[in-house]
Amino acid sequence: MLAYVTRRLLQLVIVLFGVSVITFLMLYVIPGDPARMLAGKNATEEKIALIREQKGLDEPIYVQYGVWISGVLQGDLGQSFYLRQDVTEMIWENAPNTIQLALAAVLIELLGIPLGIYSALRQYTFWDTALTTSALIIWGIPVFVLGVFMQWFFGLKLTQWTGLDIFPLTGAGENVLWIVPASWASLSTLIL
Repeated sequence: MLAYVTRRLLQLVIVLFGVSVITFLMLYVIPGDPARMLAGKNATEEKIALIREQKGLDEPIYVQYGVWISGVLQGDLGQSFYLRQDVTEMIWENAPNTIQLALAAVLIELLGIPLGIYSALRQYTFWDTALTTSALIIWGIPVFVLGVFMQWFFGLKLTQWTGLDIFPLTGAGENVLWIVPASWASLSTLIL
């Protein structure tokens, strides 16, 4: 048992190292130069070189990885090149919404366990057939159609029935009034 746990922990370290390397190398795979993106469109080569030096982008890749991984291990995920905000703060700002969605998904999944047990214990009955047919229909629905249905159900109907706006259609937070027109524009294009 100890050998098994040791082997699995060693595999975990290898996988985490691989994921960290792939995550770090994504910076070099995406098109464009991060220093040029930070400097802006009309930046001079001197300004771009200065930003490279300030951000450590002129160092060898293994040095950059070492600096990055030491920051990650200390909880510093760095700064977003695009939004120019602290990544850790961005994650903490959106964590409540993520947790809410994850808990809703887990509750829906947990509902399936007793239904599956009930269906298995009463094979070939009406309820077994109804539950199996429902599961197959839901599995067969394309994700984009199921997503629109779930927005309708959780965003509109559940709010009407309970009076609680748990899953708002316009998104959680402030300054999201542009989502509805953007969603309608996308939907109208899809209809055409």
